[in-house]
Formats: sequence, structure tokens, C-alpha cells
Amino acid sequence: MSFTGAGFFICPGEMTGSDVRKLRAGKGHHMEFISGQTQKKVVEISDILSGGYEGRQISMNGAVHTIRDMGDVAFVILRKREGLVQTIFERGAVDVDFRQLKEAATVEVTGTVKKEGRAPNGFEIRLQAVQASSSSSSSSSSSSSSSSS
Repeated sequence: MSFTGAGFFICPGEMTGSDVRKLRAGKGHHMEFISGQTQKKVVEISDILSGGYEGRQISMNGAVHTIRDMGDVAFVILRKREGLVQTIFERGAVDVDFRQLKEAATVEVTGTVKKEGRAPNGFEIRLQAVQASSSSSSSSSSSSSSSSS
């Protein structure tokens, strides 16, 4: 067992009976044991295909494969190890201008899963947030990185 400093013990193995008795005795700080299991933060295509995500807000990461600008709506297709994912970018629904996204840039998107038979894998993600993890390499992106000391 190790104390995290925030009033929690992390127990890497099974709790013994004496550990439980010490907690029930209420000696020292209020403590809770953490099981080590956390809710998955970023979902994969296979998670969505397994069911239960329709209408839920999820986060997913991937590389921008293509962007199709249709006016007020843009289709941002993400490339993942498992295949392609169609995301829908609606102007005003996301604080980022999709034109700032570049093909091959890695991003994490947050949005609502909707069933869509015409989309790859039969679903799409209606975007609510986009966070760029990295940009694709281009001649303008490295202009400030070469300085002499």
C-alpha cells in the first residue's frame, strides 16, 4: 500500500482482513481504496461496433484522413488502426475552425455517436470539440524551430 497524499491509499494487490479493520477503525485520515480500474477515456471503433454507444458522447483519437467541405457542414474522416471514422463538423457547434485542421494531423475529437448507414462502419460522430495533438509536417510549420544559439 502507498499513500498518495490526497487521502487515498492505492492498494496494488488484494486487501487483507487487517487492512479492512484498520479502515473501519477510522484511525488517521479518511481513506478509501481505489481498485485500479478506471473508465476508458478514449473509445475505439470496435467499442462502438459492440453496441451501447448510440446517442452517447465519446472521445476518439486518430489522424485526419480527408476533409470534405460542404459549406455549413464538413466531413472530417479520421484514420485509425481499425479503419476510417466519419465525423461531422457543423459550423457553430465547435469552437475550432475546421480549416485549421490539416490532413495527417493527429487529433482527439469529442462528439455524439449517431447511426449512419452511409458512413464507414455504419456510424458517425457529430463533433462538439476537436483538439489537435500534432500537425502534419509542412514548410510553414517549422519556420520558428530553426534558431541559432
